[in-house]
Amino acid sequence: MINTIIDPLDEFSNYGVEAINDNLGLIPGWLNDIQFRKVNAKVTLMAFYQFGFDKIDEVKIDEEGRWNFSGDPILFPIAKHERGDEIIYQYIYGLVAIIDKNGNSFCTRMD
Repeated sequence: MINTIIDPLDEFSNYGVEAINDNLGLIPGWLNDIQFRKVNAKVTLMAFYQFGFDKIDEVKIDEEGRWNFSGDPILFPIAKHERGDEIIYQYIYGLVAIIDKNGNSFCTRMD
């Protein structure tokens, strides 16, 4: 089971429900799939997405979940999913960050 917080930093109050759902897409359902609850989020998302995805090494995720990429504006999470000992943030533009229990991040784009 996952715990999802929509707009955890209160930056998307001007978005409607439809815009939020469009940005979240299928990822929340994939993360909550009963067959994959004991598998880490990266493996789960790879199994469902099936297009493959690459790690974006230059991204830094701060303690609030903000996406920092050198030279770009800071992105705020549109959703925070707590899944076992992992936190998965979703951002606009199909960006996803997976933070493991040790604080390591895997950042990618799933559009």
